[in-house]
Amino acid sequence: MCSLGLILALWLGLAPAAGAPKAGPERVRIPFWIEAEGEEERLAADDLSAWLEGATSRIMSLQGPGDDLILLLVLDLADELTAGAVAKQVLIEELRGLPANTYIGLLRAQDGLQVIVDPTPDRATVEQAIQDVPISGKPGLLETLELAGRIADGILKKAAVRVAVWYVTDSDVRSYREDL
Repeated sequence: MCSLGLILALWLGLAPAAGAPKAGPERVRIPFWIEAEGEEERLAADDLSAWLEGATSRIMSLQGPGDDLILLLVLDLADELTAGAVAKQVLIEELRGLPANTYIGLLRAQDGLQVIVDPTPDRATVEQAIQDVPISGKPGLLETLELAGRIADGILKKAAVRVAVWYVTDSDVRSYREDL
């Protein structure tokens, strides 16, 4: 028997509070992990139940590893001679192993968050863009984390996909000493 881990996103339809204007259901996304033994079974919304503040809530959708994923890949590479160049090669190899239903968007963190490639399933385009991204400048990890999270949240609100943000950095913590 092998252990199988599934990450699923759960959306709850919440009824508006009594007396509140009816603006439609509020959606709450809840990531969770399930450990299962044996054969993989796909869960359905009817297999789970949810409550919020004691009231039953409707589960609107479940998403798992087989569902589409938008991966926002943020490069924060500043050391061209060592770590940055190695990071690019390792990253390209890892991206080749992702499922075909993974769309990859490439962003750069130096000098503000900049979009290099819009999300695409085309690995060759992303690989070439990774190789072409300049490795230089001041590290931008801390300055761009919040914005990258807001972009991911915006995608989640508009599309029935999973979203992940990967930061790849070679920054030294001493670069952020004044921020600590």
